[in-house]
Amino acid sequence: MITDAEIADAWIAEISVHEGVVDPNRCADVAFMLDDIVETDPERAWSIITRISGRGMSSWATENFSAGPLTTFVDRHGKQFAELMRSYCIDHPEFRDHLFGVVFQDQVRAILHPN
Repeated sequence: MITDAEIADAWIAEISVHEGVVDPNRCADVAFMLDDIVETDPERAWSIITRISGRGMSSWATENFSAGPLTTFVDRHGKQFAELMRSYCIDHPEFRDHLFGVVFQDQVRAILHPN
């Protein structure tokens, strides 16, 4: 079985290889694998997302991360993981920055400022 770290590394590598290319026919298997994990295994997805978020990435990769798997994660599991995401932002400001790239900003505001 491929590890969470391997998925994170492969996702970043694939996005970097296709930097600037918007061609759905060139999507890598790892992107689809991460999409499936986000949908079906939120705890594992959280592990992978935090690994990706903690890595230095180009602006292209950062935008794809925020608009892609992170947006899907927030949409599907944001309420369930809200407290964890809030606390994670305290020690990991790069994750907070990635949240600002999520498509559903109303959901992000509800996570970061619940009251």
